[in-house]
Amino acid sequence: MRVKINKKVILEEDGIWDRQQRAHIQHLNNIDQVKSDIYDNNPGQYFFNPFVSGPISHGYTKGVKNIHNALYKGLKDDDSPDASTQANIRADVNKGAFNSELDVVASSIDQYKNAIEQARIKDPIQSIFNPFVAGPLTNVLINNASSNIKNMRYLTSPTSAYGDTLKK
Repeated sequence: MRVKINKKVILEEDGIWDRQQRAHIQHLNNIDQVKSDIYDNNPGQYFFNPFVSGPISHGYTKGVKNIHNALYKGLKDDDSPDASTQANIRADVNKGAFNSELDVVASSIDQYKNAIEQARIKDPIQSIFNPFVAGPLTNVLINNASSNIKNMRYLTSPTSAYGDTLKK
C-alpha cells in the first residue's frame, strides 16, 4: 500500500492478511513437496499404502495450493511480495514414507502457527476482530492439530523420534 505524505511515497509494511496467506501457501508447498517425494521415491507406498497420502490426497493438496496462490495474487497488496513456490521443510522419505510425511506436516504446522502468533503479537486488534485473518480460535485449532500429529508420530513409531526424517 502506498501512502503519499508531502509528495513523498512511503511504502507501508504488508498487512496481516498478506503475511498469513504467504505462511499458509508455504505450508501447502511443504505438504505438496513431501507427497511428490513419496511418489518419486516410493511409488508402491504412494499408491497402495492406505496410511500414506496417495494420488487423491495429493491432487486435493495441489488444487488447494493453486486456489490459494490465485486468490493471493489477485487480492494481495500491490507492494507485497509473491508467495514462494518452493518447500522450505524437506524430509528424507527413504527413512519411512509415513514418518516423513508426519514430520513435514507437523513442522509445517508449527511454522504456520508461529506466523499466526507473530501476527497476533504485532497486530492484536486485527487478529481478534478481522474475520479474514487467523485469530485466537484458529491458533487453538492449529495447536491441537500439531500436538495430535506429534502424538500420532510417537504412537506409530515409538522407536524413532519426531523430526528424525527431516533434512537439515
